[in-house]
Amino acid sequence: MKYIQNKENPYQFYIYFTDEFYILVDTEQFEKIINNKFNNSWKYDINIDEYPFYHYNKQNINMIQFLFGFKISNMYIEFKDNNKFNLTNDNIIIYHQYHQIIKENIILKNIYKDIIKQMEKMLILLKIQYGLQKIIYI
Repeated sequence: MKYIQNKENPYQFYIYFTDEFYILVDTEQFEKIINNKFNNSWKYDINIDEYPFYHYNKQNINMIQFLFGFKISNMYIEFKDNNKFNLTNDNIIIYHQYHQIIKENIILKNIYKDIIKQMEKMLILLKIQYGLQKIIYI
């Protein structure tokens, strides 16, 4: 591994695993990587994982799992600059794999609540306009 500080942003570092492949991390992440007891054990093999990894306890721990503490399979990661190798905290938004489903359900519930409120307002106006004491729902 070779480390190079980003000239445009001194709080970011390029970590080269091969001459052509690198990831971009921020200062906190860089310190976590170099101070890890597996620092010299990082490997990069595109056939095994798209991110660098080390082998521990019969498992491959990739860079995402190491830096953020969870497996990619449980999460959906959005990269603001569409560069999946820019792992800086400013570039990543992390969602649970069911985030989109939960978000859609919340939106639907809010729509239904709004419809019910509108219907209640219309019923009150009908009561007032026609002098009704009670409206029977069918």
